[in-house]
Amino acid sequence: MTVTLEGLEVLRRIDSVVDFSRATAQLKILLAIDNSTLTVTDIVKATGLKRKTVLDALRKLEIKDLVRKVGDKYSLSPEGLRIYDALKGLVKTGNIPVGKIKISGEKVAFYESYDKLLSTAYMLLAMKIIGDSDNKPVTIKKLAAKLHVSPLTLEEHLRRFTETNGLKVFEKVYDLKHPRTVMYRLTKLGLKLYHTIYARHISNRKKLLIIEVIALAILVLLYLILL
Repeated sequence: MTVTLEGLEVLRRIDSVVDFSRATAQLKILLAIDNSTLTVTDIVKATGLKRKTVLDALRKLEIKDLVRKVGDKYSLSPEGLRIYDALKGLVKTGNIPVGKIKISGEKVAFYESYDKLLSTAYMLLAMKIIGDSDNKPVTIKKLAAKLHVSPLTLEEHLRRFTETNGLKVFEKVYDLKHPRTVMYRLTKLGLKLYHTIYARHISNRKKLLIIEVIALAILVLLYLILL
């Protein structure tokens, strides 16, 4: 499954509203219902979730006005369909049978990878914020406020990009005056990724300034060599 930067942003926006990263059962059910009308038994077979988990998730989805119940069957509400359609662009078709219900193999891969994809979305956005500030350390609270997510949730998403055994894009920095204040800045790899991904957004004026600084540095270096 290939997901673009725009697709990752779609995931982040949806998750900021419905918080599927903390409620993957709800995401599985939403994708399983699709444009169908299913009973609880149908949903249990389609998702592989326990009946109690399905009932609890359906209740929460009803509160969020993402599903509606008619008799003993559930379908997506207009808002649920809107979110489903937004997600559908990230999920390829190609059904595989699961019990009596058909659920897309790509959907299975999608909701199993959802949290990782969402973490990647937050990583890219946090990278841009820090990179745009010339890699000055930014507190987790400030990053979270700009991304409209709680500091705890954001820290969880960025964890896999700060640990040494993973793709280390960020490094934590602690303020000597406020040791409990966690700040983030980009590693060398993070800076390289930032310039590779977002270089096209640099204005012509800034590019010219960078060229002038590099040229001046070369002239100074040549002057020192010739002395």
